Amino acid sequence: MALAIASSTGAAGAAELPLRYLSCLDRALPDNDRLVRVAVSDDGHFVAAASAYGSTVSLWHLTSNVDWPFRCSVANALDHGSRWTHIDDLAFSPDGKNLATAASDDKVRIWNVAAPQQPMKTISIPGHPQAIAFAPDGGSLAIAAWDGSVSLWMPQSGGMLQIAKPTDKVVWRISFVNNGQGLIWADSRSIHTLNLSTMMQKDSPFAVDFNDKEWSPYRDGSMVIGREGGVGINLWGSVDGKQRLKTIEGQFYTIMFFADSRRIAVLDQDGMKIWDMLDVMASDVIEIPTLLAVTSIPIKNASPPRSVAYKIEQLFSMSSSGTYIVTGDNDDSIIVIWANENLAPQ
Repeated sequence: MALAIASSTGAAGAAELPLRYLSCLDRALPDNDRLVRVAVSDDGHFVAAASAYGSTVSLWHLTSNVDWPFRCSVANALDHGSRWTHIDDLAFSPDGKNLATAASDDKVRIWNVAAPQQPMKTISIPGHPQAIAFAPDGGSLAIAAWDGSVSLWMPQSGGMLQIAKPTDKVVWRISFVNNGQGLIWADSRSIHTLNLSTMMQKDSPFAVDFNDKEWSPYRDGSMVIGREGGVGINLWGSVDGKQRLKTIEGQFYTIMFFADSRRIAVLDQDGMKIWDMLDVMASDVIEIPTLLAVTSIPIKNASPPRSVAYKIEQLFSMSSSGTYIVTGDNDDSIIVIWANENLAPQ
């Protein structure tokens, strides 16, 4: 069932971005709990969500259904031990077979999604692992910690390589860029890029505070987009810090480049908005990108639950290829799964 996601003018047309609604998990967690992280596997078969209270990650298996595009099986609970342990990040492996979780008990756990009763590997990370990311080929897992350290874990050998020493500055997010040939991460007021072939690292001071996960790198790592002082979003060169965009004003929860870096998606109080970045990338002139779509405008030719149109703020995650998207409302524990019509199998 495809959705006609309306353009910013309110009419679906050439600017339409084809998103297909797959499923909605309404009240995914108990009433007294809240969502803090969501993730979707690249094959679209699994969705994971971390709760604010307790130490569990819920894992749903999405399967085809004749009567409705997708349905979700009963969630598996991935137990992380003490109820005081909280989950800081989730990441599926590119093949969708494993899920990595970073927890406050100084451990990263690797789970087999087909048999998630116990973690298949537990990795101790002194300094509280805060952010994790799989390489595009699945050959390594980047782990960034609360103390500023960054490491690479190699699944095949089980070896660990530290690539950045502790700095006492929290690293909130880390990403592979340039087809897995580089890494980029940020702490309070610096962007760090690493060429994994030469192991050459560049550290660039910034006037913007990156003390959250709400920023996203361009695919080659040359630029980052993120929140600017709580009043909007902007785009900067990751090495020179040069502003590339006139500030898009607004109260935004999440910002993310699509996998091809041609578009960005943001969540705000009105829903999900998608901008075309090609006009910005092709010019040295700072300009506002074209707003392609907003999901808060009534959706045609479909009747998903009312919560789909009104409760997709605050949480957002995209599979590594950009094929599947999950959005969520942390207070009401609602998760919505979408597919990019241009990439997803029919």
